[in-house]
Amino acid sequence: MSYKLLLADDSLTIQKVVDLVLAHEGFELKIVDDGEQALQVLESFSPAIVLADIEMPKMDGYQLCKNIRSNPLFSKIPIILLVGAFEPFDEQYARAVGADDFIVKPFESQELISKINVLLTRSEAAKEELFHPLVSDTVAHSGHEEQVADLAFASELKEFKKALPEQFSVNDTLLKMELPSKEEILEIIKTAIDDKISSLIDSDIMPRVLSAAEDAVRQGVSGMMPAIVENATKETMKNLVESMRSEIMRRLEELLQVWQKRQ
Repeated sequence: MSYKLLLADDSLTIQKVVDLVLAHEGFELKIVDDGEQALQVLESFSPAIVLADIEMPKMDGYQLCKNIRSNPLFSKIPIILLVGAFEPFDEQYARAVGADDFIVKPFESQELISKINVLLTRSEAAKEELFHPLVSDTVAHSGHEEQVADLAFASELKEFKKALPEQFSVNDTLLKMELPSKEEILEIIKTAIDDKISSLIDSDIMPRVLSAAEDAVRQGVSGMMPAIVENATKETMKNLVESMRSEIMRRLEELLQVWQKRQ
């Protein structure tokens, strides 16, 4: 597999050495002279690993490492700091800003290659561990590993399910559920009124019933029926005549039409 490697070092000698060392290792190499340039090309180049000198103009390797770690899009990229043999190096600070490893210049070719490969292997293993359960579930349903698609979306969906309250059972049916049509809503309302309202409403209660129905419609389908039924039950409605029922249905239909136009 070919990997992209970003080298940030202002030394022409180190740039040429790294280029020669990795020439036959299958890496796509991008070279910049300082940390600021490295940040500028980070998004467009999307490196799998970064090499950064601790002594650079404008922005050194420590600062570059800290900036990369603070960006959620790139925070997991492995970083190796390049340290001159006679340069003061604070290994504890390097770890604190997020460096994964360091190497002292001048270095042996195989030493650099080994450090790079170790970090890349570790990074790939972390990615596989993150998505493995999700991939397994998808393969089990599809029967073909080649059909596993869009893991990023599936990961977001998995987090969405976790965020829902425990009393909700999230399945394919729930996720695909659509709002009922106007006719279905009216039928639900008619059935509820027939079942729950059977007595006459006092004239002073009527405005409150209509107000409750209007509020429920505005809140959406999920909250409409409980509000109407609860208010109707609390008022202990009795002997609702057909003319009163017709008036309620007419008013609800008008409110539904207004609600649908606002969607």
